[in-house]
Amino acid sequence: TTTSPVCVGQNSTITYTGTGTGAATYTWNFGTGTIASGAGQGPYQINWAATGNENVTLSVTENGCTSPLTTTVVVVTQIPTSTFNATNICTGQNSTLTYTGNAPNTATYTWTYAGGTLVSGTGQGPLQVTWATAGPESVTLAVSEGACASPVTTVPVTVNLTPTSTFTPTSPVCTGQNSTITYTGNDAASGTAVYTWGFAGGTVVSGVGVGPYQVNWATAGTENVTLSVTDNGCSLPPTTVPVVVNQIPTSVFTAATPVCT
Repeated sequence: TTTSPVCVGQNSTITYTGTGTGAATYTWNFGTGTIASGAGQGPYQINWAATGNENVTLSVTENGCTSPLTTTVVVVTQIPTSTFNATNICTGQNSTLTYTGNAPNTATYTWTYAGGTLVSGTGQGPLQVTWATAGPESVTLAVSEGACASPVTTVPVTVNLTPTSTFTPTSPVCTGQNSTITYTGNDAASGTAVYTWGFAGGTVVSGVGVGPYQVNWATAGTENVTLSVTDNGCSLPPTTVPVVVNQIPTSVFTAATPVCT
């Protein structure tokens, strides 16, 4: 009897069940198998380095009498690998998990994505997973096929914050007077974000980067201030906020003079 199927590199237990005694001569043939343990009658522990159907044969000779040759097939199967790729993402986006191992679709795939939400995909995948908050995350995968189990593979995933571009301006203002424009988004303290402002022809009196800014306009009207923010390749569509610029009224007048009491 043999243990079959077995995985590559794992032992098959081969046990003699015939009528020979300990004094008999046992002629075993294990093909390309490696003897891990065993001698004579056995039992033996045998493993093979490659997949396939391996023939184990035995003949027994005792007191000048030799048995017919017995052949038993041991099926050697591949140990599956659990390698995969995962994409780094921005919050609100999906990381694509792509299996790159050697197991078929029929294997069992055990994915773990702590704190993540599965958006789509099953089994071998590919899978789409998202995380709500920024930070370092990790995904693990174990694959089993029959009695053969892979090592566990862990792949890190970086989830970058998607910056918002909200801001508040002082409005209305008069021509030539400053509107204070203050960023109110979620990425003011990163130090790595790029802030792209549009002041619609306004004059920047002070301010840089995240701001705040002091901006004025020389003519009356409604001016649109825009902002887009990019950090670690993550961004949202620009935000646009109108600023109403009112004309400063004049106070000139005429008087009739001289006049009589």
